[in-house]
Amino acid sequence: MFKENKSHLQTELFNTTTLMHPRTTAQLKKSWAPIYYEHVFCKIDEKKIAPLYCPDNGSPNKPVNILLSLEFIKCPCLMQKPGKKEAIMVPLILLRRSLCP
Repeated sequence: MFKENKSHLQTELFNTTTLMHPRTTAQLKKSWAPIYYEHVFCKIDEKKIAPLYCPDNGSPNKPVNILLSLEFIKCPCLMQKPGKKEAIMVPLILLRRSLCP
């Protein structure tokens, strides 16, 4: 069952940035993360993937924009460090297995 991810558009009252030190929040805003969110994450059209899901059977999907973003962020430098590869790859492998049995 396909369910579009719109939860990222609404800011939570007690999200991690409201609990951070103001200096840390300022550093985060100057990093690549807000640019990536605006120009890549928000532009992923999840509706194109909806036909892959059964409309009346099964539990809702994992947010496709989050899973695709993980694919985009993966880079060779992360694959060199021990433990990092497994932390990124295991959820992606499980997703692929669930979509393509």
